[in-house]
Amino acid sequence: MNAQSKRGIPYNDVPLTAPFLDYPNVNWAYNWYSAESSSNIYKNFEFIPMLWGNGSWATNVWDANVKASLATGSKHLMSFNEPDHPDQSNIDPASAAKSYKKWMQPYAGVAKLGSPAITNGGGTWGVNWLKSFMASCTNCTIDFTP
Repeated sequence: MNAQSKRGIPYNDVPLTAPFLDYPNVNWAYNWYSAESSSNIYKNFEFIPMLWGNGSWATNVWDANVKASLATGSKHLMSFNEPDHPDQSNIDPASAAKSYKKWMQPYAGVAKLGSPAITNGGGTWGVNWLKSFMASCTNCTIDFTP
C-alpha cells in the first residue's frame, strides 16, 4: 500500500460504512471473513480477505474466496483475527505459524501477506504473542502487520 492508501474500513454492518465511502484516501475494507458481503461497497474499495481462524468453516472456503478476490483486484490478504484472545480466533503461536504456512504462504508474491492481527493485551497476549509467532513462522513471508 502506498502512503495514501493506509486508511481502511473494518466492518460487519455494511450500512455503517456509508459515512466513509467518499472519505479521502480510504480505499480498502475488510469484514473479518474471506469473502465480500453481498453489497456493492467494493466498487469503491479493495476488499482484503481475512483468514479469521484455522477452523474448517474458515479454511474450507479460503482458497476459493481468495482466488475470487484476487480476480477482482485484491492485492492483500490478512491472517487470524486476535489469535491471542480466547474469545477471538484463539490460536497458540506455533499452531498459527503452521496454519499460516499452509494457508497464507502459498500466496506469497501473488498478494501482500499480513501477519496475524493481535490484541493490545499484555503478558502472553499482544506483542509477546506476535514475537512468539514470528519465531515459529520461519521462512514465512509477512509484508505488513495489521
